[in-house]
Amino acid sequence: MIISKARIKNFQSYYEITDFNLEKGLNLFLGPIGAGKSKLFNAFYWCFYDEMYKTDYGWLPVDSRNFLSIFNKKALLEADVNDIIESCVELTVITEDKTYSIKNQITIKRINSEDYTSEKNWKILNNGLIVSFDNEDGNRINLENLEAKNYIDKKILPKQISKYIWFQGETLNELIDIKNGTTFKNAINYISYIEYYENNIKLINDVIRRIEKELRKKQRKNTLNENEFNRLSHEIERLEREIESNQYQIDNKKIELTKIKKTISDIDKRLNDINEYIDLKHKKEKLESELKHVFEKIEELDKNKSNEFSKKWILYGTNKLLEKGYKKLNKFQKWYEENQNNNPTGLPYDIPSPAYLKEMLDKKECFVCGNKFNEGSEHYRIIKERLDYATGKLEEIKNKNKELLSLNNKVTALLSTKNILLNTINNIEEYIKTFFQKYKELNERKKRLIEELKNIKDEITALQEKHGNKMTDSFTNEKSKYNYNLDEKERINSILKNLNNEQFRLENELMHKKKDLNNIPQNTSKEYQEEKILKYLLALKNIYEKTRDEEFKKLIDKVEKKANDILYKITRANPNVITGKIVIDRDTFKIKLVDLDDNDNRDPNTGHTVLTKMCIINAMVLISNEYKNKSYSFITDAPTSDLDDGTTKLYYKIINDEFEQSIVLTKDLFVYKNNKNEIDIDSLKQFNFNNVFLIKKEGANENLTESNSYSKIEKII
Repeated sequence: MIISKARIKNFQSYYEITDFNLEKGLNLFLGPIGAGKSKLFNAFYWCFYDEMYKTDYGWLPVDSRNFLSIFNKKALLEADVNDIIESCVELTVITEDKTYSIKNQITIKRINSEDYTSEKNWKILNNGLIVSFDNEDGNRINLENLEAKNYIDKKILPKQISKYIWFQGETLNELIDIKNGTTFKNAINYISYIEYYENNIKLINDVIRRIEKELRKKQRKNTLNENEFNRLSHEIERLEREIESNQYQIDNKKIELTKIKKTISDIDKRLNDINEYIDLKHKKEKLESELKHVFEKIEELDKNKSNEFSKKWILYGTNKLLEKGYKKLNKFQKWYEENQNNNPTGLPYDIPSPAYLKEMLDKKECFVCGNKFNEGSEHYRIIKERLDYATGKLEEIKNKNKELLSLNNKVTALLSTKNILLNTINNIEEYIKTFFQKYKELNERKKRLIEELKNIKDEITALQEKHGNKMTDSFTNEKSKYNYNLDEKERINSILKNLNNEQFRLENELMHKKKDLNNIPQNTSKEYQEEKILKYLLALKNIYEKTRDEEFKKLIDKVEKKANDILYKITRANPNVITGKIVIDRDTFKIKLVDLDDNDNRDPNTGHTVLTKMCIINAMVLISNEYKNKSYSFITDAPTSDLDDGTTKLYYKIINDEFEQSIVLTKDLFVYKNNKNEIDIDSLKQFNFNNVFLIKKEGANENLTESNSYSKIEKII
């Protein structure tokens, strides 16, 4: 079975028409969170089985109560009253003998302008599933609705098997719970012929009971102790009724237990999602705070540092000019030191001081030679001239020295900045480089934080779409329900244990009653035909049971070997993955991953557990294909989220090599590069992934919603 073409129109996140071709081997669809991977998976499943997957609820039929859930919100929003919209998925499927067109569609009409998201405001005009193919005579056959569904189930892909062929990663634990052997045993029954043995054994047991009843009627007529025979016969019939009733209770309790386990699993997922949501909110707040800090740093650089940068840039290249200037300042300072106290006579102007000269004039006595003189004498004139000259010259020099002193102080101050200024100028180029480097680093950090924040917001939005905006408000209620169901699980397990013990007791008592009945003497040694039939039936039953057990053992051996072959191929090529082997317990059917040294105490992490489950499922599917001589397209959504990049690629390579066709939808294999998530196309080509598609969102540039954006598929390899 190969799906060769797909056409999707107005289905969930896919707006208008999306066409793409699929090839043999691996078809890899890559898309970030919220791009539309799960919606694409829903498109395949809805086309075949008229159902879609909804988190927390599982697979739900699409009917008159929820038909809008498959329609694209943008198409619904844009529709006016009386507009007609069609949601349609059409797949071309090629099998060994036929090529099928499988088409599922719903056509609706908007009947008023009220809430476009409510089914009551729309009318279904047409809906149905159509399977078309050419028969042996070349005539076109069209099967519709129930007939089409039955044909798909019997001829193309049985629904019972589909959940192991087409599954989402989040349902993996429901398919194979390594700690619950029942899930593995059920899976083996679904994908093999073991169920036919079980059905035939059940049928034989029903025939045996009827034959035994007929035999007792005949034996009653020939017994020597009719009262005892009747008593035992009544006891046997009572026990058979009780066994049947008890088995009915066991079956119902098992169904009830399965539902409770699913409820516990669903609540556990929701609680994990709530915890993840809280962690994401904290990460978001931390990133927003960090981003705010980065914006402040960038703003500080833009405003404050840019001013300093501008001032320093003006000085860039002035070091030679400044060196010349500083030399002239040094020259001035040297001149000042040499000339500040000199005069033309070579003598100081203040010796003798003006006060000393004035005292000589006042006393009319020369203190140098000791002669007395009169006011008009030659001595008086010479001393008076000397006084006048000294007084005026000193004032002149004082004023001149004051100006030179001020200038010298300024020169000294300028010279004190020489080393700092020249070092600053010499470091301007390095400063500019550092400035731009810091600016670049801050902007790169800003882009990275914005990208991380966007991814976290997408994850938060995805969780909110699953559980609502007030998901944390339900934590206490969910926890209470979780604990209640755990108690119910224990209660039902206890009831089941008692019922099984009772069943064993009843069957053992029945066996002894039948033996006692057969030991009652007969009037004649007549051999009844029913006795011969019973011998054959019991022998046939024994053969079926023996063959079933042998085939089951062989099948488990094959599954275990094939799963380990797949595991070995993955771990052998990846040195970062601890090698081990998968072991299936033959009594409990529980699955373990142990080290190669048979260390049973190994505690595998989430990635190891997921890988183990995937290896088991793939092994079962491949062996089923071999048993039934049929091949089905393998489709899975996000199965490898807990695996590292290298293991993921190796796992996909195994799928590519083992399955005739596989379709994998994943958010993995993106790398953070150039400040955004990108796909490393070269690395994908190295693994020979030749059919790779990118699912991306288009429409609104920001603040994406279901009604303003849509998914687009683009082939990139």
